[in-house]
Amino acid sequence: MSKSAGAKAAFFVFDLETAVDGSLVQRVRYPGDTDLSAEAAVARLEGEQLERNGSTFIPASYHLPVAAAIAEVSADCELLDLVSLDRPQFRPRAIVEQFWERWRASEYPTLVTYNGMGFDLPVLELAAFRWGLPLKDWLTRRRGGKGPKGRLAHLDLADAVRGPRGRHVAGGLNLLSKLAGTPGKVGVSGSDVQRLWREGRGIEIDDYCAGDALDTYFVFLRWRVITGDLTPARETELRTAASRLVREKVKERPGLGPYCEGLQG
Repeated sequence: MSKSAGAKAAFFVFDLETAVDGSLVQRVRYPGDTDLSAEAAVARLEGEQLERNGSTFIPASYHLPVAAAIAEVSADCELLDLVSLDRPQFRPRAIVEQFWERWRASEYPTLVTYNGMGFDLPVLELAAFRWGLPLKDWLTRRRGGKGPKGRLAHLDLADAVRGPRGRHVAGGLNLLSKLAGTPGKVGVSGSDVQRLWREGRGIEIDDYCAGDALDTYFVFLRWRVITGDLTPARETELRTAASRLVREKVKERPGLGPYCEGLQG
C-alpha cells in the first residue's frame, strides 16, 4: 500500500527476528572440536546457558537477522506502511544493508523498538561490523541521541516503560500489547525461530516478525497517550486506520491473517 498523501516516515517502528550463527559459535566457543557441527554447537551452548543462567538464550553477538519488519510511521503517528526486508530471500546481509539504506533514504527517522537497545541494535551494528558496512551517520546520532529536526535517534519502549529505576516488566511486549487491547503473540513465539529457520520456513518467521512490529507500533501509540503526546480519541483513530491497512496487507500476505483477526476497529 502506498504512503498516504506523500507523507514521509518520521519513525521506523521495527522488529528483528534472528537465528544463531552456529558456525561462529563453533569457531569461537569450541575451536578445538572441529567435528562439531554448527547445529550441535548451538545445542551445546544452549545447554551451557541453561545451566549457568536458567535460560537457553544465546547472546546477541552470535545472532544474525533473518527477518526485519518496519512499520513506517508519520510525524503525527499514522501508520504509513508495513514493509519486510529482503522477502522472500531473507538473506542476513541484504536485510542489514536494506535496513540502513531505507533509514537513510527516509532522512533518518527515529528508530522505535522494544528492547532494541539490548538486542536489535547490537545485532544490526555487529552485522555491519562483520561485513564492513559504513555506519558513521547512525553512530553519530546514537552518540548524540538526536537526529535531524531534533528527533530522537532511538526510542526503546522497554526502557521507557521500565522508568528511571529500571523496574522489570514481566511479560514484556506481549503483555503490554494485550494490556493495550492488541493481539500480542499469535501462534509462533521467539523460541520457535531457530527451528523454523533451520527448516527453511522464512515466510512464517517474517509474518511473525511483522506482528511484533505492529505490536510495537500499537504500544508506541499507547505510550504517546500516557506521555500526553496523543489524545485517547486520536489513538482510536490511528488504530482504526492501521487495522484497515493491515487488512489490506492480508490480501498479499495471508500469513498476517491470524494477527489481523485479533485487531479491533
